[in-house]
Amino acid sequence: MSLAVRSLPRPFADSAARGSALAALALASAAMLAAGCRGKDAAPAASDASDAPPAFVPGPLRDLAFDSLRLHLRAPQNLDARVDGDVVTLDATGFPPVTIRVESTPQASGSGGGGACRDGSCSFTRDAPCRRMTCTAAGAGEFVTVIPAICGSLESTFVPAGIPAARALSTGGTHTNCDETQLAVSQSLAPKIAGLLPAIDECWRAHADDDPAWRSGETTVRLARSIQDDGRATYELSAVLSGLEGDKKNLQDCLDATVAPLRGHLPVIGNAVCAFEWDHRFALAREPSCAREASLPDATADATDDAPDAPPDAERPARVRSDAAARPPEPQPAANEPPDAPTEPQPSESVPSASFPSHEGTVDSRLSTVDAPPSPPTAGEPDGGDKE
Repeated sequence: MSLAVRSLPRPFADSAARGSALAALALASAAMLAAGCRGKDAAPAASDASDAPPAFVPGPLRDLAFDSLRLHLRAPQNLDARVDGDVVTLDATGFPPVTIRVESTPQASGSGGGGACRDGSCSFTRDAPCRRMTCTAAGAGEFVTVIPAICGSLESTFVPAGIPAARALSTGGTHTNCDETQLAVSQSLAPKIAGLLPAIDECWRAHADDDPAWRSGETTVRLARSIQDDGRATYELSAVLSGLEGDKKNLQDCLDATVAPLRGHLPVIGNAVCAFEWDHRFALAREPSCAREASLPDATADATDDAPDAPPDAERPARVRSDAAARPPEPQPAANEPPDAPTEPQPSESVPSASFPSHEGTVDSRLSTVDAPPSPPTAGEPDGGDKE
């Protein structure tokens, strides 16, 4: 038995082949189209991310001065600055605001500071004479190097005025040939000399501006008893200026007038050959005060370290000789009192000086420099100097 195979007419075979080819082409085109769409969507996104500029780019630093706050700093030139009371704000689009607050303090010698950026927040403080500056910012982000640079540049231009003031420094001296009783008597005037501080302070305040170059000096109230070659004892109570140049006459006259009343209350030693020299030192300075600001840039800005140097000697008034030349005359014995002298003739001798011996030993010379009531005169020994 044979099977007969009938072939489709040729037109029908060609039509089926063409249909299969068209279907395959359609599928291939759809796949390519889908792939193209996906590539088109992804590629531009990557290009946009890499080409977008940052929101803020810090510019070069510039100096900024805020005279009302006595504040100076450095910041990028494309930051805007606003002042509201004691606060300065620096900001710009895309940059976190930086807040700087300036506060007054009573510390005339303040200095130093520090701070850090942690967890996106920055906080710094800086102390200066009479001022404290606080610099803060939140959300520092990528600017954690720019903000510390701004905060670290803060400087206060406030200069406290130098107020003239005197203060006690120390007491010391030497003695020789004095027993314990005589040594104690020789120091009996110490409380009264210490009590001169307010009057010395008044003199310095009144005359500190006689020479704007005066920054600091010293006055020493010296009480001395010496034995002359002929055995006579002489006293000296004087105010000796040091550390100041120029014309000191008015200041010296004021200090001499301050010391003068004590010349009638000298310790009474009698006919002894006890010799001594006690020095009470007082500092004369311009103490910085936050209550006032120094005038700038005149020479009155004496409280600053960069104050102008003193003018050369040729431009100054003639100097007044100090120390011995400026000391007041020696006290004279009272009219009814003979001069201090030994009761019996004694050979003249040069009195050697020892450094605080107690019978050539050591005694504490650091007498109190605070106000104290005057010591009463030794019984039977009236004030006014030695007697025979």
